[in-house]
Amino acid sequence: MSPRLLFPALLLLAACSKGSAPVVGRPAPEFKLDKVLQAPVERFEGWKSLQGKAVVLEFWDTGCVSCVDAIPHLNDLAERFKDRPVVFLSVTKDDEETVRAFLKGRPMRGWVGLDLAKRAYDAFRVRAVPRTFIVDAGGRLVADTYPGMLDAETLEKALAGALIEAPTDAQKETAALRAMLGLQDEEPLPALLVRVSPTRPGADGGKYGPGLFKQFGITFEDMAAYAYEGRRGRVDFRSTRALERCDVLLYSAGADEARKRRLMGEALQTLFPHKARREARTVDVYRLVMRAGPAPGRRKPADTDVMGGGGKKGSGSLKYKNTPLSWLASGLERELERPVFDKTGSKESFDFEIVWDAGKKGALEKALDPIGVRLIPAKAPVDYLVVEEERP
Repeated sequence: MSPRLLFPALLLLAACSKGSAPVVGRPAPEFKLDKVLQAPVERFEGWKSLQGKAVVLEFWDTGCVSCVDAIPHLNDLAERFKDRPVVFLSVTKDDEETVRAFLKGRPMRGWVGLDLAKRAYDAFRVRAVPRTFIVDAGGRLVADTYPGMLDAETLEKALAGALIEAPTDAQKETAALRAMLGLQDEEPLPALLVRVSPTRPGADGGKYGPGLFKQFGITFEDMAAYAYEGRRGRVDFRSTRALERCDVLLYSAGADEARKRRLMGEALQTLFPHKARREARTVDVYRLVMRAGPAPGRRKPADTDVMGGGGKKGSGSLKYKNTPLSWLASGLERELERPVFDKTGSKESFDFEIVWDAGKKGALEKALDPIGVRLIPAKAPVDYLVVEEERP
């Protein structure tokens, strides 16, 4: 379609798609962004800034492991199609400071859109990332897919205006695994893969599944805790290297948890020759107990709530969905750097959140009160993991 004929198509796009979910084969929704980085346009005006171009529209965020895994693949496609009429536009809800810090360690070749107001997310009905849309030069949505499912052949078809069939759940899972392992299109899945590298700025978080362990920015201390079934806060890592960080990928087809732990121990041993042992100690602890009375901050989860939650260490904020109170005990143990035992006796799952000022006396107790729990100081025997460096 010529640029002269594109403007009526854009008007039709805005009129037909306003307030409706995106549908393959129909005009793509109009959208706005707060800012676009790495773009040759000073001001982004939606599809008007993309005239005559097909668009690979990728929704992502810096804390999404699958999103980060897909970046090398998308970069490769962007390089291969750099002289073609196609724009790679990756849209995130993260703020500019976070994104710029991330890009220093993990560059992206395309445009990067900032959607702080979630206008693009809402227009495309994106509730989880990563998610990939392809829009042809006429403004028509031709694919609603996943980054790992996008290859050169699919993109060529999209450029020609063909509609791309939606991937199945099984295809999505396979594509996600291949992206996570960093495989090229022609490479078969390996039986075993262990990859440890110095961490780079930006990404954190992890991904776990059958035969799989992947973590960005994991410390040596936490590697030891996983390898030897220790607990965070109960590891005595006797080295100044305890907080050194790396990116770890362990994959062994069909491996159980014990096998993955052994692989982690072997990986850590190559980085940090060591010996590990158990040691019982009587130390100061907290007991998390129920208090009498109502607990308005502890809510029954919705049927659709997915179990999860926690918070960034030192943030003074913990948020949980569809989780038992034992998860709160683990989160508090990390924050307080003292063992916390769940003595609530509760087996139910709840939605709850606490926010407190760590430097203010009594702030944590006040934050816990609406949840219906309190902390009681005590002394108790605790099993510690001791890790000592082996010197030649």
